[in-house]
Amino acid sequence: MDNFLKRVFGGKTAQPQVGEKAIELTLAAAGLERITPDVLRLALPSIRITNHTGLEIGDEAGASRLGGQPDLPDGAAWPEWKGAPMSFVGQIRLKDVAAFAVEPALPADGLLSFFYDSKQETYGADPADRGGWQVTYFRGNPGSLHRQ
Repeated sequence: MDNFLKRVFGGKTAQPQVGEKAIELTLAAAGLERITPDVLRLALPSIRITNHTGLEIGDEAGASRLGGQPDLPDGAAWPEWKGAPMSFVGQIRLKDVAAFAVEPALPADGLLSFFYDSKQETYGADPADRGGWQVTYFRGNPGSLHRQ
């Protein structure tokens, strides 16, 4: 098992899937039965990634991690929003999470890097906020990635 998976999932296999019955029970316990059909209609599979303190950041280019500095390909510009550099949130090496995917919605390999408005003023309620977050996808030789 990859070291990243051991760190993030504590060496465990994929977490149990949350089924319709669990969603129904959770909503009922919160007194939200009236929205159950809408939630069930909109619910999609996901992969939960959590951060734990005291973990080492992957040293190799393209390793999955939260925080720190991104690994960007040669010639890539740092994402900006409203003339200011965006904050790096994290990056996910897709082969690290491929085994946990319920549906093959993501490519099997490559690197997703997540950036957000450095002033943290983008909330997404206003269409003008579009662009206040960016997800970049890199598929290529990890040797062409460099820590910024």
